[in-house]
Amino acid sequence: MVDPSKFHSYFESLHTWREWGDKFHTPRREAVPLVNLNGRHFEKVDPSCWPLDRWNFVKSGREDTPEEWNKFYENCLADKEELLTDVDFTMSTKHLEAEWADSIEDLKPYLTRSCILRWQAGARFRPHVDTWHPVRWLRLWGTTTPEKILLRYKQPDTSKGFCIWNDITKQDEVYQCSETPIEAGRLYLHDSMVWHDALAVEDDAFQFFISIHPRAYDLLLSSIH
Repeated sequence: MVDPSKFHSYFESLHTWREWGDKFHTPRREAVPLVNLNGRHFEKVDPSCWPLDRWNFVKSGREDTPEEWNKFYENCLADKEELLTDVDFTMSTKHLEAEWADSIEDLKPYLTRSCILRWQAGARFRPHVDTWHPVRWLRLWGTTTPEKILLRYKQPDTSKGFCIWNDITKQDEVYQCSETPIEAGRLYLHDSMVWHDALAVEDDAFQFFISIHPRAYDLLLSSIH
């Protein structure tokens, strides 16, 4: 559990926020790295602050077209690509040394690629998955501003929820928020093998975007409240 007041005192004073990736910059999506490849808190180009599927796609040298992107994504899910993955990021930045992070001290040795996100209203992640079998990392998600962000999962029941176009599956799908009330500052074990999206409904929507090594699983279970 992260203290939201300590979190906001630290991150709202930062001047090293960077744009998330190389596309979709309006509405603004920003990030700061907690764990990256080299431990430097500000790099001109930092893959930890990109969607890794997009980073790997750009580095593959493919033509940047929707058709090539869909082929690449399908290959990723089938484990047919040589990828930079979350577990390749193991170096903590100075942001994890600040007081706001004291409450997650036990998790720090297990953290892999991790960021803090700040979005303007209307910013989003389109439907996607972050992990697949065999699982090499787990995903933690949370927010200090639960009234400003929607995290929605694809639903088998299409009678209620939000109808959203999935660029990968080329289908209209139904997504809905979890029925569990989201508590500000709490980290949740997030099943990112399920198709999901996220949407900011107000400015300054903060999120924890954290991956963690599966070795931490027992620790995470013991921390469940």
